[in-house]
Amino acid sequence: MTVRQLSIAATVLGVVAVILFVLGRSTLGVVFILLSGGAWALTQYGRGPSGRDDDKP
Repeated sequence: MTVRQLSIAATVLGVVAVILFVLGRSTLGVVFILLSGGAWALTQYGRGPSGRDDDKP
């Protein structure tokens, strides 16, 4: 997956987590927040020191 795809996935997972919390499914909400955080962390790992996607050697 590209950094852009991971960023979109993190956003979607975060939105789903908020919806689950609103619906009272807090356990599933926590799971989706953890997944969203993991996807976001991967987007940060995939970027170079300058924070740009094209900062590859």
